[in-house]
Amino acid sequence: KRLDIFIPGLLLAATGVGAGDLITGTLAGYHVGLVCIIAVVLGVLLKYTLNESLARYQIATQNTLMDGWIKEFGRFFHIVFILYLVVWSYSVGGALITACGVAMDAILPLGEFKFSKTIWGIFHSILGIVIVLKLNFKSFSKIISAFIVFMFVGVVITAILLFPSASEWTQATQEVSFTDKNINWIIGILGGVGGTLTILSYGYWIQEKNRVNEKGLSLCKIDLKVSYILTGIFSISMIILGNQLNISGSKEERFSLELANRITELLGPVGGWIFKIGFWASVFSSLIGVLQSVPYIFANYVLSIKNKSVKNVTKSKYYIYYVLFIALVPISTLYFKVESIQLFYAILGAFFMPFLAISLLIFNNKKIIKKYKNSFLKNSILLLTILLFLGIAVQKLINTF
Repeated sequence: KRLDIFIPGLLLAATGVGAGDLITGTLAGYHVGLVCIIAVVLGVLLKYTLNESLARYQIATQNTLMDGWIKEFGRFFHIVFILYLVVWSYSVGGALITACGVAMDAILPLGEFKFSKTIWGIFHSILGIVIVLKLNFKSFSKIISAFIVFMFVGVVITAILLFPSASEWTQATQEVSFTDKNINWIIGILGGVGGTLTILSYGYWIQEKNRVNEKGLSLCKIDLKVSYILTGIFSISMIILGNQLNISGSKEERFSLELANRITELLGPVGGWIFKIGFWASVFSSLIGVLQSVPYIFANYVLSIKNKSVKNVTKSKYYIYYVLFIALVPISTLYFKVESIQLFYAILGAFFMPFLAISLLIFNNKKIIKKYKNSFLKNSILLLTILLFLGIAVQKLINTF
């Protein structure tokens, strides 16, 4: 029962740590070094503040943030958000399906790599549908909790075994070079750690746990701290692995296998297998986390526009349709890349975090009762988040064009 307190936070950690974040962290650790850990710590602080502010708004108003957006913003927002949601779902769903295929191919290859990756990717996507639609929230939470254990054993233990010496830490602080390329790696970590759109999912998980009033908010603060501590540990572990291993020539698509091979060389076959299983657990838990949580956002969006109740949203046809959409339509990315969609996703996605922070800065100072309003410190961190992520958005646009 005590562990049950942490379920929304565990779900957030498992969903927010995707294959892209793990790969970015590892490559950043290799190219930039251990100084990237500072970016992880800052990113975790900013994302914690965003999520705590979201929980505070929801508990104060008994409305989700999506309800607030639909109520306060006009049709233009409705159109832009649904476009972003669909493109995000297609792009991220495709990336996670591919990552699951690659991770499982490293464990049990089925012949030629492309064929094996495709078969395993489709298998994981269909298995995800079954898990999300057939299991209740309590059973789903137990599965995610088990994956967290696998992730810890596989990724974190491996990083501990390769932990840098005191002299390596000292050298890391002396050899920092902030070139444009290095800054891009740091920005990638800062933006990716702890998720982006999946931050909204936390509101639906605390709804499942019936969290209300100040007691509910206190529980949110506890499990969010646990969530972001875990997220930070995972991200730091990947930076350490990247810093300790020579993976400069690795191709992104077969990254997990090549990383596991390097670990096997240093720690032996057991170490390699531990990492393979941990990496697979991290990407599959992220896939089923997205399949379970993002349809909440879509169903809430539709029901809120229709001015209907959001309770028991997982039973609505909109939720079920969107689970099937994320699980099945992005399978097409196994066969081809849609560059125009990726471009659209990059542009809109760059501005999501600043928009989220601006919303919470406005709503939590104007739309809720006094005892739940932002403190001066929370307002300051949200303002820093806006400025920082607007800077990242501009940098992304410059790199894109």
